[in-house]
Amino acid sequence: MKKILIYFLLIPVIAFSESTDEFLIFKNANDLYKLKKYEEAKTNYINLIKKYPSSKYVPYSLYVLSSIETEYPKILEYLFTIEEKYPDFEYWTNSVEKLGEIFYVMGRYEESLANYSKVETDNAIYMQALLLANKKEYKTSLEKIDKLLSQTVNNFIVYKGLMLKIKVYFEIKQYNDIPKLFELASKLIKYSNDNGARLLFYAGKYYFIRNDIEKNYEKSLYAFSLLKRKFPLSLESSLANNYITQLQKNKIEKQQPVNWIVLTFGDIVDTPYKGEIITVIEKKEKEVEKKMEETESAIGTVVKTDILEYVIRIGEYKDLSVANMVALDIGKQKELPIGVFFRNDRYFAEIRGIKTLNEAKKIASQIKSLGYDDTKIIEVYKITEYTK
Repeated sequence: MKKILIYFLLIPVIAFSESTDEFLIFKNANDLYKLKKYEEAKTNYINLIKKYPSSKYVPYSLYVLSSIETEYPKILEYLFTIEEKYPDFEYWTNSVEKLGEIFYVMGRYEESLANYSKVETDNAIYMQALLLANKKEYKTSLEKIDKLLSQTVNNFIVYKGLMLKIKVYFEIKQYNDIPKLFELASKLIKYSNDNGARLLFYAGKYYFIRNDIEKNYEKSLYAFSLLKRKFPLSLESSLANNYITQLQKNKIEKQQPVNWIVLTFGDIVDTPYKGEIITVIEKKEKEVEKKMEETESAIGTVVKTDILEYVIRIGEYKDLSVANMVALDIGKQKELPIGVFFRNDRYFAEIRGIKTLNEAKKIASQIKSLGYDDTKIIEVYKITEYTK
């Protein structure tokens, strides 16, 4: 199955006052790319590389080709060539970082870490810390996080770094240092990609675990209830269900507001937790069925005979870790072959290679039943989306 991996790319502006054949080929390729005539641009870039292998335009051509190409092996070939042969190329760092990104999406984590470790950008250091944490090399991961937090001036990166540090502290049971990270992260909530859903989940989890030092179960219920009220369709809301079930078993019904949470998210009037646990899935079941019937009806009236395959798109995300969590959640619950794909500066959680419309509708219904209401069925090559 074809792997689509398209990057948003700004063609470098190069001031050349020449009319050599190699320059004219390069300029023509750039013009075609800007017009979104990617196949024609691709042919010109490849022609330049073959005809003038020593040209100063070769590394630029390779870099643009890595964004046009749709097959992983070719993308890797172009980027590896830049890495190995053009260390002085102005986009060398971008190329190596892109290698790390591709290997991460492919699940080749050792190779991803090896490439990210060659550069020192904020994103590269964050990914090093994340990959090291996944390898359970927590001490080194924390060193990378501290390095990141000391060098970055990007508050979006700071917030992500704090979230990762909290995650690592949970893993090594260094609970005493987590509350101060909550305080720091709460001040940067506007820089989060999820409006603070993960922070609320971590808060509920922390107070649940820390019931051993004081009566924190009521604080835990407060955090989880607020999470489910504000972000009912989030992955974090689903993850909170297990904790709420345990709180129910411990006869916890009263909530105790937590000052920093109230200041950050506001208070709640009531809570979805009332005795029995009613999940978002159960609440939305009838609504989901209605939406699916409408979607199926729309698709049934415009099916084309030249469609080669269908794609189920669950969602698009700015953060790769969020896309991966969604993919893992769906994969575990439904054992579906879901993957994460990158293009246009977004990560897409998708299931590809579906041959019939009926099969696509059946899979979409299963995913929507999990609470992923933004799921869409897309026709490959016609790329037609059907939304309500």
